[in-house]
Amino acid sequence: MSGNATNQELDASTRCRLWRDRRNSATWRVVHSDSAKAFSFLSNGKLKMNDQQKKGQYSGARDQEIRAALDQHWAASDANDFETEHRIYHEDAVLEYPQSGERTRGRRNIQNQRASQPSKKRFAIRRIIGGGDLWITEFILTYDGKPSYTVSIMEFRDDKVARETQYFADPWLPQGALNGSNGWTHSLDVSVTAVFVAASCGVARDARPVEPAQLIGVLGSRR
Repeated sequence: MSGNATNQELDASTRCRLWRDRRNSATWRVVHSDSAKAFSFLSNGKLKMNDQQKKGQYSGARDQEIRAALDQHWAASDANDFETEHRIYHEDAVLEYPQSGERTRGRRNIQNQRASQPSKKRFAIRRIIGGGDLWITEFILTYDGKPSYTVSIMEFRDDKVARETQYFADPWLPQGALNGSNGWTHSLDVSVTAVFVAASCGVARDARPVEPAQLIGVLGSRR
């Protein structure tokens, strides 16, 4: 009887020890598994952050390269350097003028179409904004001294333009004086006004700043 009790106690003790061993082993496995997951998560998170940093650095460097290419493009446009001007386009680039319904396909065709225009053109850039694959340039384009406010929308593929859309608008005489007397509007900055009047008069783009009244006189004389 006592032997059976001892065996039962031993069996109970053994079962308890085995249970503790299994519990500790299971706890270790859980802790080890969670730690591995946490480590893996931290590692992946770090790698992901590195990828984002690399992507951001690449995007920033690419934007700088595109901006430099745009500066070169517009400078060449103003100098009538057609070869340099059209280096920015893909061979299969498309140029569209929605206001006239024209579409030109191919870099060489775009260049030839522009080179065939007899008018003397000048470009005064107002601003360039954009990033990634989409860039917009606002500028004053003059044909033989006649100004036209122009917007160029360029869509890039890799490092060159795949599509460009241009819109043109003629200036018009304001409804009131440009000194703010109507309480709503004011003249643009002097530098833009000077460029505009210089283009209207067909004089050099570095003309001295002019007064708003002179601008009104120039616009009125063109109507």
